[in-house]
Amino acid sequence: MARLRTTYAGERRTAHFGFQLTPSERADLERRAEERGMLLAEFVRACCLLNHGAGENGAAGPRLPEATALLGELGRVGNNLNQLARHANMSGSLPAESDLQDAIAELKATLNRIVSVS
Repeated sequence: MARLRTTYAGERRTAHFGFQLTPSERADLERRAEERGMLLAEFVRACCLLNHGAGENGAAGPRLPEATALLGELGRVGNNLNQLARHANMSGSLPAESDLQDAIAELKATLNRIVSVS
């Protein structure tokens, strides 16, 4: 098991829970976890806890890898826009029009991919 960071203040997972599966059930769970880019334990925990108790702690279910990649891409686009805005605020002048148009085009393309996945 991976070590937790020394700054981690949350509850430790020390209570064991185990159950028997058929080989095909386990293979199905492993396949579904891999499709979502999760470890088997994370996936099973999400299925058992998050899907039935999402209202309790506000946690969402597992994300598809495509959605995770798109969210990361959207974050990078937002970072680029923030850098352009910071430059404009600090220098008192706008960035080059081509830089702004590139950032807007990238944002539109990412948003279109997000909408098409939904």
